[in-house]
Amino acid sequence: MTVISTSPQAYRLGSVCLALLATLATSLLVIQNIVGMTLPGCGITSACAQLSAGRWGSLFGWPISYVGLAYFAAVVAALLSSPAGQLPKAVKFTLSLGAAASIGFIVIMFSGGAWCPYCVVVHLSNLGLCTLVWKEPAGDPTAKLRWQGPLATAISVSIALAIAQLVVSNLVRERQLAQTHDSIDQILKNEQRASTTNEAAAAEENQDFTGRWHRGANPAKARLVIFHDYQCKDCAKLDAEVEQMLVDFPELSVSIRHYPMCSTCNDRVSWDFFHKQACRAAYIAEAAEPQGGAEGFWKMHKRLFSTLGILEGEDLRSFCGANGWDYAALEAASQSDAVKQTVADDITEAHSLGATGTPFVFLNGVEIRGASSDPDNVRLAVERLLSEDPTPRPIGWDRRPPAANDRLVAEWQSAKLEIVPPRGTARFIFGRTNSEHRALLFLEPTDRDALPLWHSLLRLMSEEADLQLEVYLFPISRELNPKFAASATDMYPRSTEVTRLIEGIHTLMSTDSQPEVITWCLGISPSLSSGELIDQAASQFHLNRQALALAVSGDRVDAAIAADIQQAQIANVTWAPTLILGNRRAPSATISFDVIKRYLH
Repeated sequence: MTVISTSPQAYRLGSVCLALLATLATSLLVIQNIVGMTLPGCGITSACAQLSAGRWGSLFGWPISYVGLAYFAAVVAALLSSPAGQLPKAVKFTLSLGAAASIGFIVIMFSGGAWCPYCVVVHLSNLGLCTLVWKEPAGDPTAKLRWQGPLATAISVSIALAIAQLVVSNLVRERQLAQTHDSIDQILKNEQRASTTNEAAAAEENQDFTGRWHRGANPAKARLVIFHDYQCKDCAKLDAEVEQMLVDFPELSVSIRHYPMCSTCNDRVSWDFFHKQACRAAYIAEAAEPQGGAEGFWKMHKRLFSTLGILEGEDLRSFCGANGWDYAALEAASQSDAVKQTVADDITEAHSLGATGTPFVFLNGVEIRGASSDPDNVRLAVERLLSEDPTPRPIGWDRRPPAANDRLVAEWQSAKLEIVPPRGTARFIFGRTNSEHRALLFLEPTDRDALPLWHSLLRLMSEEADLQLEVYLFPISRELNPKFAASATDMYPRSTEVTRLIEGIHTLMSTDSQPEVITWCLGISPSLSSGELIDQAASQFHLNRQALALAVSGDRVDAAIAADIQQAQIANVTWAPTLILGNRRAPSATISFDVIKRYLH
């Protein structure tokens, strides 16, 4: 007969173990927040990301994981500093409050249908810890805890986290600031050139780089053009800063254009789940002009940023009523071909300039790099320009910025060096062994950008003798990739079967045929059923159908895919397709062959 110990020491050991487990899980979340690494199951669409970005993801601006780590470190210190059976009731009541908080967070996860696995471990451990502490047989009822130790532990952890956050933030800011200063130098150089150029010749060169909606001075010494997305938080921050800048700088003009990061209207966005309302918001903003003119647009613009692009149903109807607008007419205009074409023209223009995200900001025709997440850098550029007292120019005077390829090459060249998997770890390797140049492609086979990028790399291989291409499968799949295990849905519904198909064919064929295998699999029609997929693959590559079906469903295939995903972790790959060339990550999966070749050379 097994006897379970109920001694105070046994309960205390259990309490310490659960506290340490909660501390470990919280530490992983803290590291993800500070360093920017992605934990398995915590991709950009996961419950973890959803919860951390929500209203309960922080406390007075301090990430809740930081609060949790300080709390559990103090709990461990309290448990270790008091003898078993002599934990004061004040500590037990404090732990009860912590358990109540865990129950609250579990309710939040349940109500939102977002279950972060690390959060679940933390909160279940915390509830178990509280239960064991109260069940621990009492010893000396007069025992008192020396609060200095746990309190000092909590304070020390909080200070350490603040320092770590500050150091990392400063490193990022310094890098962005250096990019902004490079942009400022280019702006000042252009202004100096313009001051020595004949006005007529200068006007001939200019290509009316501006937008439809303007505020501020005209003519203006400083002319901002901003491509934005109403669901982009950094865009909202910048818009608030621009409002103040228009007050602070009478010589400033601001022009607004649209670049919604939404697959509904932007063909460069392949994620259906990202900024789902951004196109709709852009259409509504444009549709406000027939109702209230330019002032109507700016009213709607401000309202949309205040709600991060969400303005529907009764809220939109009420907003229209408050401004004396016709709700039905606005809705009709928002769905008109004219409005949709207007937004499409902005998107096309942004593409031609090399846009990879928002906000995409230009000052006097020069992109302000390093400003995408720090509005202060835009203010810095404007202040520096105005300090030189440039000549006021009419809106639209600036030349069109360099084309997309120039911008993408420059961005790629300035990217940080990545740690990459060692040579020979990929199973799909093409080109000369030990070539000077390595291209690493991490592949989600059903992403629509995968096939054009693959064709560009094959063409590059045919023209460059000194290049080795290594391909790693990185399915955006809940079943195959731990990074997406906690996602509510599969963003790429056929990712699992197409990834397994590539690997299954690989196990049955010679290495020489692998480029054709990948090319064929990347071009598979989404309308094919699973059975038709196997039938056509077997026919295409002259394979036995039964053998291929067994290979695709075998453990060997899953083990090979898992090995690729493990190699992707070395390079901190969190999405695919991702291309790394010369140990630098490409700025976008939509880059052209010309950009890749120019960067290589």
